[in-house]
Amino acid sequence: IVNLDESPFTFDIQLKKRIGHLGMLTDMDNRPIPDEWVSLIALSQQPSIKQGRNPWKTDQATPLKTNSRGQFYVPSESINKWLLVTSEEGFLLSPNTLTAQQLVIQPWSKITGTVVESDQAVTNQRLGFRLVLPKGSTMKSPTFSDRALTKADGSFAFDRVPPGLIEIIAIPKETRAPSTGRVIHSIELEPGSTESIHIDLDLP
Repeated sequence: IVNLDESPFTFDIQLKKRIGHLGMLTDMDNRPIPDEWVSLIALSQQPSIKQGRNPWKTDQATPLKTNSRGQFYVPSESINKWLLVTSEEGFLLSPNTLTAQQLVIQPWSKITGTVVESDQAVTNQRLGFRLVLPKGSTMKSPTFSDRALTKADGSFAFDRVPPGLIEIIAIPKETRAPSTGRVIHSIELEPGSTESIHIDLDLP
């Protein structure tokens, strides 16, 4: 307890060094992104993302949130974890390098298209998509729970798709699980791009 009427008053503070590293989150124009959650994802975890949002937000034991300069602190015990960001600005999935690193969030892409079979538009076909991670990746690909249902003219759209190699999946009507579906199209998406595709179910 310090009596403010007493002067001078002297006290000592001993700082304890944190063990870890700083990260910085920026957009593709190198502008810092403040007040954004960065999730730590263990290799055994498979986060679910819907409409561009990760409901986990962040690991409860170690909340990571960028400051006004886009910086966040990663503790040393976060080894063997990946860094995930899903926000209005876009998507990021990166291994934790255990050193200071700049993470660049990439804007969402968009897919529009049509599905036909025997030259006829396919109606009410449930579709999903998944991100294919590079070969040799130790991380499980996040589950994207967004669904599209083809219209009378066979058209469909996905508004928030991460850049990278994307597989479009046809999901059987009797189930909602994308794991039971079959891949009917693959496409490589650039950040922030809009791609229009045509899927013919008669083709292998």
